[in-house]
Amino acid sequence: MSDMDALVAEAVKDAPPLPHLTQGENIARVVWAMLHITGTLEFGRGWAAPVARAFERAGLRAPSADVLYAEKSSLRRDPRHRSAHCPDPALIEDVLSGRA
Repeated sequence: MSDMDALVAEAVKDAPPLPHLTQGENIARVVWAMLHITGTLEFGRGWAAPVARAFERAGLRAPSADVLYAEKSSLRRDPRHRSAHCPDPALIEDVLSGRA
């Protein structure tokens, strides 16, 4: 298992994709969980494919890499976007201040 696979597995354990949420809401949950674990939105190369596979394992349609990158960019530009899915409000402040 690669480091990125392990990161996504841990994030999905903390914030699994749920069938009653939209794809964007589920992506936000996983991205916020990954930020919570790593302390940064700079996950490095190779994070999109494990997230897509996690959605498939949850029985949901896998988001494309473009959709994943766009959602992460939206959270970076405006971390209040989908803030209801953030596990720790301090993370929103970290993104706003440029610390994450």
